[in-house]
Amino acid sequence: AEFVRRVRPHIICEVLAGRTEARLEAFVREMGYVRYRLDDDGIVLEDEIVGDRTYRHRDWYFGPEPLDDTIQADYRHYLAAFSAARPPEASWWHRLRARF
Repeated sequence: AEFVRRVRPHIICEVLAGRTEARLEAFVREMGYVRYRLDDDGIVLEDEIVGDRTYRHRDWYFGPEPLDDTIQADYRHYLAAFSAARPPEASWWHRLRARF
């Protein structure tokens, strides 16, 4: 806790529904950090840490000050690029091995 008080780092953290919310919420409040949920809709400012019971959206951002709009745009751009990415085609060697 002392390190976070002194350095005020930006934190990306996995929140596990029903397991970690209470401790994380207490810590984030004590540090005076803002909470954002990271999901398919972007970066969503939240008043309280509540884990996703489906475990699809586990990642949260905790930071010393609110994020500006450019971060939201950059995150959406990242999501679009990541969704469009495809794994490279298998090499000729892997295709040959698959025949046998």
